[in-house]
Amino acid sequence: MLNINRFQSMVGISEDEQALMLEYGQKTMEFKDDFIEDLKGWLRDHQIDCQLDNLDEALTALFMVTINHMQFEDFYGQVYPLAVKWYQSGMTQTEVVLLLSRIRQFLIAKSEEMGVIELAHGYCHVVDLVTSIFNTVYLLMEEVRRIKSVVQGELKRFERSFHLLGLKLPKSQVKPYVDHQMWKISVLKLAMGTKTPEQLNFSKDAQQCSLGQWLNAGGLEKVPANQREYFLEAHQRVHELGSRALDDAASHHPEHILNYFTQLELASDELSLVLLNLIEDEFIHLATSDHLTGLPNRRSFDMEFHRQLAFAQRHQMWVGLVIVDIDHFKQINDTYGHLIGDKVLKRLAQVMSEAARTEELPFRWGGEEFALLTMDYQPGGAEALAERIRQSVEETIFCEDEKTPLHVTISAGSLCFKLPLKIPTHEIFAKVDKLLYQAKEAGRNRVIHQTIYQDQEI
Repeated sequence: MLNINRFQSMVGISEDEQALMLEYGQKTMEFKDDFIEDLKGWLRDHQIDCQLDNLDEALTALFMVTINHMQFEDFYGQVYPLAVKWYQSGMTQTEVVLLLSRIRQFLIAKSEEMGVIELAHGYCHVVDLVTSIFNTVYLLMEEVRRIKSVVQGELKRFERSFHLLGLKLPKSQVKPYVDHQMWKISVLKLAMGTKTPEQLNFSKDAQQCSLGQWLNAGGLEKVPANQREYFLEAHQRVHELGSRALDDAASHHPEHILNYFTQLELASDELSLVLLNLIEDEFIHLATSDHLTGLPNRRSFDMEFHRQLAFAQRHQMWVGLVIVDIDHFKQINDTYGHLIGDKVLKRLAQVMSEAARTEELPFRWGGEEFALLTMDYQPGGAEALAERIRQSVEETIFCEDEKTPLHVTISAGSLCFKLPLKIPTHEIFAKVDKLLYQAKEAGRNRVIHQTIYQDQEI
């Protein structure tokens, strides 16, 4: 907020100019009607449609703040609502700046008529600051459009990405992002006087907003540990400044909001950056995970397999690939229904995850098939892994909460190899499929394994 002393210092009004404006203030007031008619004619000549309820009143207010500026301790607070009103009139920023330029020309002309050209210098300085305040209001609304555009762009990008993979947006994370971005817009509208505190749905308590509720429901655990304290501080800061904005608007001083809006915007942007990263992480997780079992999916397997091959070759390690298939799974679906079949798949994923060591990675391959990758300095890792899973499955009771608990068995094809090989990668998969088929043909509930040494032909 600008007081009159700081105002005079900023625009460079000299003591002589102040004295002249005081001396000729009453004389200049006599030109008020001429001022109004001149500007109305200018608007009419340039076909500028000004949607003001009372144009004469609006022009009179502009004239009065310019001529009597030294009477206002809070000059900024006097001009700001006028700028909002002219913005709401539908005039563009360029049109308003040209209108203010016309005011400058009028005051220069009247100063010359009175034979006191030095008087015009002071009035021009006042018009400069009025123009600055008007520009601030227009820039605020440009910021509103920018924020809306950013939010809409991010939402469209996420919706398109999730839609391409048949996924649904994680609303629990998207809503806090949108809400806090839209709150910035609401604060700007409070500052503009185009919204009242009663029209806004904003909780002063950071625990009660959509982000606070998401954090309390377990969302905080998703925020990286090294960012949590900073994130929570930024969230609290948004609500403290938002509450202050509501209070200033309620006390009819919306212009005060601009004194700290930048702080609110920075805190909000800090929140948004973390939330956007979390949505990105959620997309990657959903895109690379099987929806039913929660295991990494075939897409994830393809990426991990090539990474494992490169790592194993650099460190001269053995790569193990296991393909697991549930025995008689179609019969389970036909007899008990697909709901039970899904429960069997989910339980098998749990059994595999529990049986696998840290370096042994399970994946949902597709249908009733699962894949596992492992690396070891010895060639027997894949066979041991496959057999360990086979035994665990055989000992597990599936669907214990159902009327008819199930016993399920699996068959597996297992292959260990060391790079480089003389065969292309796709033939490795064909070989493991063949081993799985042999396990089925040999009576199921068994593992068929093969080890391929470097340069060995299949």
